Amino acid sequence: SVGNVISEIKLEIDGVSYIGEAVAAEGPSVDFVFNLDGEVIANMHDEIDINVILELKEQYGNYLNSETIKASVLVDMTKAEGASNIALENINGSAIGKKLLLMAEGIIIPVDGFSFETETLSDNDTVGEFTLEFDVTAFENDFYIANIVNQVGVPSTHGVKYAVEGGSAIVTAVLSSTADDDLDTFVVHDGETETFTLTVIIDPHVAGQFRVTLSEVWFSNPNGERASELYNVTPATDFRTNYIAINN
Repeated sequence: SVGNVISEIKLEIDGVSYIGEAVAAEGPSVDFVFNLDGEVIANMHDEIDINVILELKEQYGNYLNSETIKASVLVDMTKAEGASNIALENINGSAIGKKLLLMAEGIIIPVDGFSFETETLSDNDTVGEFTLEFDVTAFENDFYIANIVNQVGVPSTHGVKYAVEGGSAIVTAVLSSTADDDLDTFVVHDGETETFTLTVIIDPHVAGQFRVTLSEVWFSNPNGERASELYNVTPATDFRTNYIAINN
């Protein structure tokens, strides 16, 4: 919900701020309107810098690490002086901001740190092996990731979760890492990046096309000050393998 993340949204033009008024129900996407009341004047060939400023709420108790937010702006000049004499496509426009990742402290799994390999095993290609490699960076603290692997849907708040697409199968998975291993828990130290390798073996009941997606990584700090926290690995399209054909 936008209301859990943003305390205020402002439009700043030449040092003057205008507060946005919500015009839609609370939800994951909310429209805000800024009424400039004729105070902004742009003469011919002028350029005006406009900034959208979001004031965020405190993270804990409001939203999880790895929440994302993105703003876009639609400019409506239809009521401007002389607008009736100009084609709409020449006076209206939009701008779309980048998606931002909100983290007070925790781990980051960058897209450019992900890679994968796939191959079929056995003489008749009846088993598929999927190897997903990803980097994890810790900041503002040391963080622990349990050496536990489950498919999405298993009610566990520890370790790494993945999703399999392609049908019913016998699936096994193991996790390894360059990080220090402390009692079956990998430690990623503050400011350091470690590489994790998730290997998934799929033995399908029916031949088909299969692929694997890295979906969730659960982490906790070493002092136990907070419960295990979820890092949603997104976008899914950047953290999954290709499909491969596996026989039965």
